[in-house]
Amino acid sequence: MSEPRKQHYVPQTYLRRFTVPNQKLQKVFTLHKDKNKIFLTSIRDTAAERHFYTMQSSDDKYKWENAYAEVLEPILDDVLTSIIKQSSSVLLRNNSSILNDELKLKLSISIVSQLLRGKQSRDYQQILYAKFAPSIVQKLRKLDVQLDTSKERIISDFLEGSKYFKDVSFDVTFSQDSIEKYVNILLRKNFLIFRITGEAEFITSDNPVMLMNSISLEVKPFSNGLLDDRTVVFFPISPKLLVAIYSSNYFFGGVSNYDGMVLFIDSQKDKAFIMNHNVKQFEQSFNQVYSKDKKDLEGFL
Repeated sequence: MSEPRKQHYVPQTYLRRFTVPNQKLQKVFTLHKDKNKIFLTSIRDTAAERHFYTMQSSDDKYKWENAYAEVLEPILDDVLTSIIKQSSSVLLRNNSSILNDELKLKLSISIVSQLLRGKQSRDYQQILYAKFAPSIVQKLRKLDVQLDTSKERIISDFLEGSKYFKDVSFDVTFSQDSIEKYVNILLRKNFLIFRITGEAEFITSDNPVMLMNSISLEVKPFSNGLLDDRTVVFFPISPKLLVAIYSSNYFFGGVSNYDGMVLFIDSQKDKAFIMNHNVKQFEQSFNQVYSKDKKDLEGFL
């Protein structure tokens, strides 16, 4: 088996839902914010970085990448396939209920997984690592005053971060208690699916799960907490479908009447809602936004 050197922080099974039709290779239109240019790129090379998850200090240096590929991404593929199939039927009526408890659970696991695996999450974890590593070392020194050369070398490597950071980050990312905590928070909320009728489409990005403050419209990563009733979670799952997760208290509890349902939105009548999502998706992305249609990205240049 070849070594997975190029590793995706947004999985290909998700990106292929936004690929351009009738292409020999699966490609998406990609807007690079730093280059201010739009490119047509293969999803094999999109939202990926060499050895992003490779753990050089571990006996199984690809266990992080394999955990996504073998466990979490099949869950994502299964739930996306099911929701898109049901939500895209020409026979589907507005306000039809399609999300059962199993689909909500799988969707919640996939959303939490994506929140923890992106570039912004990696940067945030590195900030926390640099902040707390010295205090951890200080506690260790109090427990063992006489440190030999080998232990001092390990401590030095731990503080420097490049060797042990991914080991610590892996344990945090795959902590069962943490994942269950976040998933259960989502499951207490109301899940809606917006389906666009007409020509307009949703875009996505290298940080596709977006948390927005419904009052201030702030979308900066890690600025909005899942427990905050004002926080709305948006996750585009195709150019025509957007998962939205609201607190049960949102809009005086009125959104609860639509939990698990597909709501049709019109390209013209609901243009402002669609455009706002796309603008905010661009705003909170790390560096790239993706679309099936080039024209949906040209307005950002």
